[in-house]
Parts: sequence; structure tokens; C-alpha cells
Amino acid sequence: MSTDNDAHVYARELFRARYGLPLWENDRGLLVGDVGYMRDGGFYRVFNILRAQDDAIQMPYGVPPAFEPFHPPHPVQSFPASIPAGRICSPAVEARPGVDPGSLVFTCTEDTGAFAVITNEATYHELRPSAELLHYVQASLASWISMLEECDTVDLDLEDLVLIVGTHETSDTLTAVFAYEGTTSAITLDSGSDATYGCLTPSLGVFPSNCSHQLSHADGTGRENEHCFPFVQYYKVKRRHALGEVDEGREEELDDIDIVDSGELFKPYDPVVFVLDYILKHLEATIAIASTLDVVALCKSNEIPKNIQAFLENRRPGIDVDASGGGLIVHRD
Repeated sequence: MSTDNDAHVYARELFRARYGLPLWENDRGLLVGDVGYMRDGGFYRVFNILRAQDDAIQMPYGVPPAFEPFHPPHPVQSFPASIPAGRICSPAVEARPGVDPGSLVFTCTEDTGAFAVITNEATYHELRPSAELLHYVQASLASWISMLEECDTVDLDLEDLVLIVGTHETSDTLTAVFAYEGTTSAITLDSGSDATYGCLTPSLGVFPSNCSHQLSHADGTGRENEHCFPFVQYYKVKRRHALGEVDEGREEELDDIDIVDSGELFKPYDPVVFVLDYILKHLEATIAIASTLDVVALCKSNEIPKNIQAFLENRRPGIDVDASGGGLIVHRD
């Protein structure tokens, strides 16, 4: 059975694959331009900045006051084969052929690890980052805050919201995690005659008690949730008055949690928070804006580290204030 902690470990481990934030629950319909929040390993839409106010996609919450949709300078683009069919493993997870023909055995060399199986190649949908997009977001923040304050069906702060700018879309997926004591266990998958696990079923393998998995299927109905979205790219903002919520060493503490016995609900794993905190710590800006794309770009060809907070302090990337007064990471070749 999955828990928030499984979702946290899964996202933290597979974010290092560089495709964006991994979603543990990835069969919920989502679209580029969605503004919403992460919970239980999945994304929940509040509204969409690319759709009209009266579009059905804006229900049930509606849109912020004085809402105007964003008109991007470049149309949303789609790139096929963004992720090939097959398996994606975190650095600590290895796969080898099993005893039975067509089977694979996954093992973990660290305490935690994760992997995903993508049945069919994914297509990446992108709202290209631009100065116009950043200006729109910052100009809209006051109305977004008003909407959250007036909404009595969901309890959210501005810092909880994310703006989806990229989605990898595919069909059936398997997500799996070594939740704790990963070096003591192995996960065996039986693909039958299909080496890419094209026919995923609940009885597809053996999962020890310290491991969890989720199966996400396209429902084939033509509805919005016909496909799965294993990875997303997003933007997020943080106001300076929220900086006091930062706990030094928070990431290391989460690594040491007994995630089976604690029973405590944790906030979703969010690598962008560390970038936002870095900006506000080193720049006199009232608000910071950053994205998952910033983390990937900063690491370039290097492996994305588990401890992003320490990586940023060691790397000391440049930061600046844009024309709207928001603090941003400056990327230099």
C-alpha cells in the first residue's frame, strides 16, 4: 500500500533522472498551463492559465479575480520520444535478468531507491519559458492570493501552487520504490514475452514488504485522464515573508526518517524549494521564482545530487532581479 512517504522517496530519487518531478500517482489528467498543487504523490489542478474563464477545465474552483488567460509568445510544442519505452532507475537501483525468461530483478545499493517502467515512449508537451511568462505570473500573484483566501474548499498558500510548463505523456506506467532498508530486498518483475513490460498487471512480480508500487493505466475512454504523466516540469514562487519557514538541513533530516513507522504526513518532495530559498537568502528580493528546469540546467551534465541545498551553496550560481522585481537564477555557459 502506498503512502505519502513512498511518494516522497520516489520523487526525490527519480528526480535525478533529469526528466522533471516524478509523480507517484500519475494517471490524473493534467495539462500544460495548469496551476495547482501536489498531494499524495499526484498533481491537482486549481485552474489553467492558457484556457478561457468559461472553459470546463476551470471547474470546480473557477479562476482568480480579473482573470485573463496567458497568450504565450510561442505556441505549446510537442516532442515525441522524449522518454523511450523501458525502465528508468535512480542511481542506486540496478536491474539484471532474472531466473525466469523475460524477468528482471531490481536491487538497491543504498537504503532507498526507485524506478519506473514506461510501457510506450513518452511525448513531451512544453510551454516554453519566457520573459513574458514570468511577467504574467508575477503580475497575477495578487489575484491568485485573493482566490486562495476566498476558497473554502481547499486550504492552500501561494507557496503551495505550482505552474506546469512541461509534461511527459505516455500510457501505462509502473512506479516502484525501495522505501527503506533497500539493500536487503529485491523486486522481481515478469514481463512475459515483452521486454518493455507492455502488459502490466497487478500480479506482475514480487514486492517485499519494504517496497511499494503503483500501476497507472490509460483508461481508453478518450477522457482527459486517458494517458499517464510520469514526469512534470513546473515553476513556483516564494515570498520573502515565507523564508522563515526554512529549516537548515531539512533535506538531510528527511533522508533519515523512518518512513514506515512514523505515520507522519510530510510535504511533497519539492526540489524547487531549495532554489527559492537560495535566491531569497542571497538576494534582496521580495519574491523568488524558480523551476525544476533551473535545477537540471545548473547540474548540466553532472548527476543531480540528493542534497540540492548543499549543492547550491557550493556552486553559488548567479542570481538577479528581473524587470518585475522577482529574484531569478542566472544561467551562464
